[in-house]
Amino acid sequence: MTATPSSLADWQQVLQLSNQMLVMAQTQQWEALISEELAYIQRVEALSGSEGSVADCPHPDSLREILRQLLANEAEVKRLLLERMDTLKVMIHQGNQQQSVNQAYGRLAGMLLLPANAPDATPTVKSDP
Repeated sequence: MTATPSSLADWQQVLQLSNQMLVMAQTQQWEALISEELAYIQRVEALSGSEGSVADCPHPDSLREILRQLLANEAEVKRLLLERMDTLKVMIHQGNQQQSVNQAYGRLAGMLLLPANAPDATPTVKSDP
């Protein structure tokens, strides 16, 4: 099968889908992006699995431009996803630190820490009445 005007239209539809995914990434609609990604991958695989080449297309320059834009969109979506992953890593790290602090202070709940009489002595711990 050669790249026909209808396949050019199919690639234009894939480009529209790619543009929508880029907007979703830019507006941080991560769940919508993930669900849309499956449809995008299936469309690209179906089109790229067909026989023919850009040279067989009656409008090779148009198809090349579409493919160039698809690659640019994918690179930008990937960059935004990596940014999001870094943000999530920081949030997880902060959450783990907060949990450690809460656990450490949680063990001391209900206790008063009082200094001993001597400056070098170990503080004494008394429970609240």
